[in-house]
Amino acid sequence: MKRRHWILPMVLATSLVVVGLWGYDQYRQKQQYNIYMENLYEKSFYNLVSYTQSIEGNMSKLMATATPAQYSLILTDIWRQAESAGDSLGQLPISHIALDNTAKFLNQIGDFSYYLARNATKGKTISGEEWRKLEELHNYSADMKSQLLALEQDVSANHISWSEIMQKGGRTLNNQKAPTVDSHFQDIEKTMMDYPTLIYDGPFSESVERRKPLGLIGNSVSYEQAQKIAENFIGKDVVASIRKIGEDKGAIPTWNMEITPKNTSRPHIFINISKKGGRIIWMTSSATAPKQNMTIQQAMDKAGTFLREKGYKNMAATYAQHYNGIAIINFAYKQDDVIVYPDLIKVKVSMDDGNIVGFESTGYLMSHIQRKLPEPTLTEKEAREFVSDRLSIKSARLAVIPTPAKNEVLTYEFKAEFAGEQYLVYINALNGNEENILKILTTDNGILTI
Repeated sequence: MKRRHWILPMVLATSLVVVGLWGYDQYRQKQQYNIYMENLYEKSFYNLVSYTQSIEGNMSKLMATATPAQYSLILTDIWRQAESAGDSLGQLPISHIALDNTAKFLNQIGDFSYYLARNATKGKTISGEEWRKLEELHNYSADMKSQLLALEQDVSANHISWSEIMQKGGRTLNNQKAPTVDSHFQDIEKTMMDYPTLIYDGPFSESVERRKPLGLIGNSVSYEQAQKIAENFIGKDVVASIRKIGEDKGAIPTWNMEITPKNTSRPHIFINISKKGGRIIWMTSSATAPKQNMTIQQAMDKAGTFLREKGYKNMAATYAQHYNGIAIINFAYKQDDVIVYPDLIKVKVSMDDGNIVGFESTGYLMSHIQRKLPEPTLTEKEAREFVSDRLSIKSARLAVIPTPAKNEVLTYEFKAEFAGEQYLVYINALNGNEENILKILTTDNGILTI
């Protein structure tokens, strides 16, 4: 009997030790993850600063350049640096509200530079009006550089933690010592609101951005109606509250909302809903995936099921990548066995629990209609003759692809290989023109095309 008296305390003590060790291990793993994410965000921020400095420096050199050969090289560098700066900006855990105009500026300065560099290869010189636009863009890039350098100083001086910003749902820290991260980006946004209008033949040009969304139909919706649409899209069992955080007046005017989940451990969700038709333009959250419990194929299946449940039929997964346990899957519309790449939807899936943590349908809503596709003038066999004979063709299919000015062309998409590398070659199905070539990069994170 006495022996039994010490058995229970011994079991309890052992259990407490086990629980304590498990708790410490979980704490240690979380600390390691936070350190990893902090390093990742720091790298993205300092890369953004570095690329912006390079853009401003090259824009400055461009002003002193006289020969087409030299300004073509500089413009190509600006294009690459602007793309890299945009990628770095997108990786920061800052609310999307503070990034829209800045991202647009980087897109357009890069795209305009590419447009001018491409013209230079065709023997065209930069016009007086284009030089004036470049000078204005140089001034704006100098302002952006100065403001980012000021933010860099504040981040360093006040020991601001990027991972803590992420945990607060993309909002800034309650730091009274210095201006917040968001306020710095808001200052940049105000500057970027007034940069010059750019009209040219490129995917981010003002003329293209002013296109009417072909896939957006229906009546206007009030903010109250948009709230209900958001709640149904996210799930009534998930949503605790919804608050209005703004409106957009771009190509697709939207109601912008922030959703607080019932589960307080989940980050806030941001969602934009079109004022016409009440369509979800995009949804995002700063959700993380500490563990990877599914394959990329399983994540693709989850995303495909999600789209069908939300009413998006005939969508085919085209490419997938994953970063830090978040899968990003691109879907394109499929009409009569023809892949229609302009009708693009992106879905983000947590590979930890399978939750949908991101959705973006701008491409789909801007382009989607039931098309009257032309009959190919060339057969697949005839189109093959226009592919380089150095390539070994592995497969072929019909695909509609966008041109730089967002027109469309029916092509044969040939998947081919050369020297162990994979390529996609797009041959115009009507006249045999080589419309585009993409190189496929297979990485540990998925498939990229460049």
